[in-house]
Amino acid sequence: NEIGCRAVTMDSIAAKLKISKRTLYEVFDNKEALLMECIAEVHRFIVSKRLENMKESQEPFLMALYIIRNETTLCLHYSKILNDAKKCYPKLTNKLLKNYAKRFKEALMEVFIKAEECGDLRSDINIKDIVDTIAMNINIGIINSNPNDGIQKKMLRETCYTFLRGLLSLNAITRYDSNEDKFRKILESTN
Repeated sequence: NEIGCRAVTMDSIAAKLKISKRTLYEVFDNKEALLMECIAEVHRFIVSKRLENMKESQEPFLMALYIIRNETTLCLHYSKILNDAKKCYPKLTNKLLKNYAKRFKEALMEVFIKAEECGDLRSDINIKDIVDTIAMNINIGIINSNPNDGIQKKMLRETCYTFLRGLLSLNAITRYDSNEDKFRKILESTN
């Protein structure tokens, strides 16, 4: 039964966890601290999945696809929780989200620098602008989407795939087009 964060009480949380309210307060000062730790845990999970997937491939394009897949899948899944938390605790939620966005951009920046070093990017690409554009579009897509709408998820991922492909050098396009089915399956899969 999903309810908003304002309706949740420390009593109901303790009851659901089958622990005393006192035990819960030994770990968390208040409901706000508990909620922020839950959001932070989601972010740690996303980052761990990102690192896990980056270890699986040395191909920059594939790493970018993994990052984008994880961001869209997990953020869409948790968008209701984050939006609800933002209504109740806007300052803390914004602080957490800014920190998370910074780490997301750093991971993308690392991938694009590697792609540039490998000669996979077009020479006219400004990496910082591209990273900012991708982050902004994913955020807009997530904010304006319904996490249960498969068509919206597919459109967001297809847009990201097409956008990334447009950044590639001619040699990289040829190489990646031969693996297009594999890359599309990565974007469509969820974890």
